[in-house]
Amino acid sequence: MCKIKGAGNEIPIGYISSEVRNRHIETISPFFYFIYSIERDIHITIKGHKFSCKKKQGVFINKSTPFSILLNCKECNTQSSDIIAIRFTSKDIIEHNFLFDREFSRLKEMPLAISRGFFIFDFNLLDNIELTSISWIIEQCSLQCLKTVTSESESESEKIYSKVKVSFFLSYLMHMNDDISCLFHSVSLELTSEKVALLIMSDYSKSWTIEELANNLLMSPSLFKKKMYNEVGSITTFINKLKLTEALRRLRTTNESVSKIATFLGYNSVSYFSKVFKKHLDLHPTDLRLKR
Repeated sequence: MCKIKGAGNEIPIGYISSEVRNRHIETISPFFYFIYSIERDIHITIKGHKFSCKKKQGVFINKSTPFSILLNCKECNTQSSDIIAIRFTSKDIIEHNFLFDREFSRLKEMPLAISRGFFIFDFNLLDNIELTSISWIIEQCSLQCLKTVTSESESESEKIYSKVKVSFFLSYLMHMNDDISCLFHSVSLELTSEKVALLIMSDYSKSWTIEELANNLLMSPSLFKKKMYNEVGSITTFINKLKLTEALRRLRTTNESVSKIATFLGYNSVSYFSKVFKKHLDLHPTDLRLKR
């Protein structure tokens, strides 16, 4: 069984299996991700292109960029201690920009936008002390993601300390490749879909109505539907894909029954859950469970 450390439950986990026609599953997330390989090569697809992330390398993935960490492929032997994944919200990026990247003369000279979906960082050239330090920061940021997902309370001083660690790491990435600051400043606006995703992930079992989501975001239902349509298209499809990403993770990394997973995700029946799963992923939940 393979697990990914950090990033909460929503990290996209794909697979490759010759028995399932070598297909992999990519998921679009409204969050930024940093995936770090600790002890061995890991295999990732981004926008349909597969590549290896070597030991002590990391990849920063732009929000709304489809990607998947591949499991169950011939080249993979991923263990739970091999990967650290960190999720960053737009709020994390905005706070970092405001507090730690206000060199306005440099910002004026930056390109208007960066279209790249990801940046790769190689930490192998660092000396032992620096590598140990940055590895500790990465671990701390991933633990912070877990606290967010589990709603673990923090004191005000702990919250400030957490923000400092996140901002330090983002600043370090800028130090390694200043081009990423263009991405930070061009796409850090917090989207409505990101706020919706956080609400859905806070309680997968809840069946949200458009009116409830709109009220939580202090919008009228008509404005909410317009913003969501412009960002992601169908609201129902967006919510289903968020839930199916969690379903994929649970099917691949736990022994929970399909019925239990369906209930956890708020589906009233296993048959309807399987129907939605088949519609969006072109296979049945039991297909994944049988191939484990």
